[in-house]
This record gives sequence, C-alpha cells and structure tokens, in this order.
Amino acid sequence: MRIALILILILLTASTALAQPPKFELQGSMSYVLANGVSFPGEEVDIDGVTHIFNKLSPEDGMSFGAGLGVYLNRNLELAFLWDRHLSELTVSGTTKMSIGDMNIDNYHGVFIYNWGSYLDPIRPFLYGGLGSTVYNGLSYTDLQGRERKPGAKGKFSSTWGAGIKYYPARRFGIQVHFKWTPTYIKSDPGGYWCDPYWGCGTTWNADYSNQWRFGGALLARF
Repeated sequence: MRIALILILILLTASTALAQPPKFELQGSMSYVLANGVSFPGEEVDIDGVTHIFNKLSPEDGMSFGAGLGVYLNRNLELAFLWDRHLSELTVSGTTKMSIGDMNIDNYHGVFIYNWGSYLDPIRPFLYGGLGSTVYNGLSYTDLQGRERKPGAKGKFSSTWGAGIKYYPARRFGIQVHFKWTPTYIKSDPGGYWCDPYWGCGTTWNADYSNQWRFGGALLARF
C-alpha cells in the first residue's frame, strides 16, 4: 500500500512538472551560409611577373554550426544568447581571384525572440533581432615574400535578424527551420561633402558591411 501511494505521488509530481510552461530552451543548429565581403581601392600586385589589380576582400560561402540558450520572459517573449561558427575561407579578388587561407567566423549575439502562439501549440512561427560581435579568427597564410602571417582574432560590431518556424512533435523537444541575416560593420568610406549655413561643411561617410545569410535548422529542447 505504501509503495502504491509513493508511485501515485511520483506520477502526480511528474504530471504537474510536465504541465508547467517551459522556462528555458536549448538549441543546436546547422546552416549553410552565403557571405560577401567589402571593397577597397584597387591595388596593383605583381605575381610571377604578371600585374593584377585587387579591390575586394571576401569570406567564402560554407557550412556553419552553432548553439543557443533562451529564457522565456513570458508566453511569447524569449531572451536568448546565440553563437555560431562559419567555416570559411578568405579570398581576395579583382582581375583574378586568390585564396588567402582558411578562416573561422564566430558570431556572438544577444537577441529578443518573439514566438507566436502558446507553448502547447505544436507549430510556433518566430521572429528575432539582436546585437553583438562577429569575430574573424584562425587565419594563417604565407605572404608574397614567403613570410608566415597570423593576424590573430579581430572582432567587429554586428547585428543579427532572423525568422523561422518551430515544430514540437513532443512537448519538450522540437525542430526548427530558420533564415538569419548578420550584417557586420567593417569600415567607413568617404562619401562626399555636405554643407550647412550654420554648421559649415564636412565629409560624409558610407558604412561598409560584410553580410552573412544563413539557411538551416536546429534541434530544440525545452525545460
């Protein structure tokens, strides 16, 4: 009799826990990344007696993987930290295209996620945006003079914006498909001049961004 009562108590406790809304959501993701780079004034470089002009530095497209942890502030709003790594290659192009070396691109962002519906719904569309940093690291190459170069990690300010759909075949586990855009500020180029009768004249600047567009999915666990 005592054992039966203990089993009933355990079942009731587990049932109550399952009925509670989730507080956290953990994700592991895989994506394919389309990337572009930035332009710079054309520079002449002599390679094996042939002069080439280079004017663009770009990361290559490739796969990425990542992880994230979200905290539900209420039924719909979620505060999350997202990290992902794009396995890329840095290239320089102009009159020809050359590989400089393999490079990792790590993105670290805090985001607000809005989930439509309730936690009991099997399908939940979502939309998010946030700010953070993009870090370029792991680059190692040999320059034209035969010297080994390791620039080290370089972090740049970036934002990230995404949307997708979550599907929960079980209350605590799910999958999602998503699209994510991450523009990273690299530099500013002179854009011309402006004049004002009071403030006088000054130089205008155009911000130059490197963009990453991700298409992929993730496994989800809620608890």
